Amino acid sequence: MPPATNLKVLTQENYIGVMFAMPAALGVRCDFCHNMENRASDEKPTKVTARKMMEMVKNINATTFNGEQKVSCYTCHHGEQKPAAPPAGRGPGGPGGPGGPPPGGAAPPR
Repeated sequence: MPPATNLKVLTQENYIGVMFAMPAALGVRCDFCHNMENRASDEKPTKVTARKMMEMVKNINATTFNGEQKVSCYTCHHGEQKPAAPPAGRGPGGPGGPGGPPPGGAAPPR
């Protein structure tokens, strides 16, 4: 693989490992994000989204786990292009989530 020329989140030292992990993490091939004629191109929206997601994962690991790699793309995606839905009753609209009832099932105060 030639040296990367458009690194914005990854480093020269870690990009190859991350790129080879993507097929397992998201169940995709290189051309899902990359223009195969010019891999540095940002023309595909999926590449722009992937970069944002990698930045998110990097920030989560830095701020929550003291820089240890505890969260990865696979954490949410489990080998699928779309991330898995949160468990029932969790996240937006679920107990304790924005717009949902508080934990315990009681209705929000009016």
